[in-house]
Amino acid sequence: MEFCYGIKVNPEALSTKALSIIYKHLNIAIGETRSRVNSDEYLITYDPTDPTELANLIVLYRDLESAGADPIVFDDDEPIDIDEVVTDLKSQREDVVDADEVALVEDELWWNLGLE
Repeated sequence: MEFCYGIKVNPEALSTKALSIIYKHLNIAIGETRSRVNSDEYLITYDPTDPTELANLIVLYRDLESAGADPIVFDDDEPIDIDEVVTDLKSQREDVVDADEVALVEDELWWNLGLE
């Protein structure tokens, strides 16, 4: 597997609210979500070099956590704390030099994440 961040959910914590959040963020059908969770598969993987994907991962994690879904983030198959992803995203923000990336940094999503 290529280097990536992935997110899983504890099968015992998979509530109707968590299923709704997963569908909202990832557009994965309920049956497919249950199958992935029960098979201990990632719901989705994210490219750690893409600031937009990292921001989406953080938002998904926070939403699942607020629903009591017990999300777990992995870095290359090792569980990590979500704060590591936030730190990675902040670091990428500081390294931005391309004009298109600057526009992304200024995007509302960054403010919503509290990374101003």
